[in-house]
Amino acid sequence: MKRIAIGLAAFALVITACQSAAEVLAEQAAEQALGGDVKIDTDSGEVSVETEDGSITIGGGELPDGFSVPFPDGYQVTSVFTSDEGEAVTVAYPGGDFDAIVAFYDDWTDGQSIEWSKTASSIGTEEQSLDSANWTADEGSGLILIRNLCLVADESIDPEECISVSINVGND
Repeated sequence: MKRIAIGLAAFALVITACQSAAEVLAEQAAEQALGGDVKIDTDSGEVSVETEDGSITIGGGELPDGFSVPFPDGYQVTSVFTSDEGEAVTVAYPGGDFDAIVAFYDDWTDGQSIEWSKTASSIGTEEQSLDSANWTADEGSGLILIRNLCLVADESIDPEECISVSINVGND
């Protein structure tokens, strides 16, 4: 009996040699709870979940192929969500220039065949404020949200020196 237990333990170690036991256990628990395929990368902090309804990657990922809204250069992808209904991507610009990114989307939305409505707000003091700009597609098929604060798990990004851009687009 003891030999069987040792053999099973050795077999399990060989199978999971590329992953830590904590990653494997966390993935199994999440898969049972969510009913999908879960991948956890403790080195990068990336968590990916794939179900029948779609997929989400938090802490990284790549832009979906053919994503219909551009991003100015210099971003770091922080989350990606895809489903049959649409896609959502959030990126961070470490030390980004809020006004330049807003100007990029002012120009981009002005050149589109559908109408985009813009709202902007700023709350706080001169020393520290939360600024945001939002564009909504009149057809309801898109949303662009820019904030001068990032909510990211990546310790290399200072949330107070960061610009966050979140874009949601619906599938036609």
